[in-house]
Amino acid sequence: MGKLAIKAGKIIGGGIASALGWAAGEKAVGK
Repeated sequence: MGKLAIKAGKIIGGGIASALGWAAGEKAVGK
């Protein structure tokens, strides 16, 4: 259970990080 929770947390955390990075990139490009 613990390993699955860590894996899920990493996936969720990575999704948030990539979404923020994508939004920052869009702002930088000016779209």
